[in-house]
Amino acid sequence: MPIDKKKFAVIGTGVVGTALAVLLEKAGLECVGVNTRGQASYNRFCKYLERKHLELSELSMEADIIFITTLDGAIEKTAELLAELKKRKTGQTWVHCSGSVSSAAMCKDPLLEVNYLSLHPLQAFADVDSALTLMKGAHFGIEGSKQEGEELGIEIVKILGGIPHKIDPLKK
Repeated sequence: MPIDKKKFAVIGTGVVGTALAVLLEKAGLECVGVNTRGQASYNRFCKYLERKHLELSELSMEADIIFITTLDGAIEKTAELLAELKKRKTGQTWVHCSGSVSSAAMCKDPLLEVNYLSLHPLQAFADVDSALTLMKGAHFGIEGSKQEGEELGIEIVKILGGIPHKIDPLKK
């Protein structure tokens, strides 16, 4: 399926998650919804892009790509919760945006047919507005569980206007 036909969801509506969603929507991808613990970050997200707050089970059934843009310490727990779900869209890719955590951290059940991808901007963002401006031209580290996932990561970075770099997960 061409990337512009893929639907995505965001778990964690901080600066990076919000900016990714806005930029990918502008590029023609569809954000089916978000999930976050904080009402304040959700409200801020909705100022940029109004999307429903959905349960993880709903996101899992609708999204081709799930971005986990939580704090680094919550990535594994979020992946664990996603892995426990009985139903998910076929061929799904889970993407986290941490520079210090390997994509393998999301693999909580090796039997799941899920691609795991780490896609990390090598750039700090003070707020959503600066992230929307600075992602274009930013360098991104990419590493994934399969070549197919890494190729998807490269496509996403190019859509964002960034510069992709495949990296060795053992050197994160």
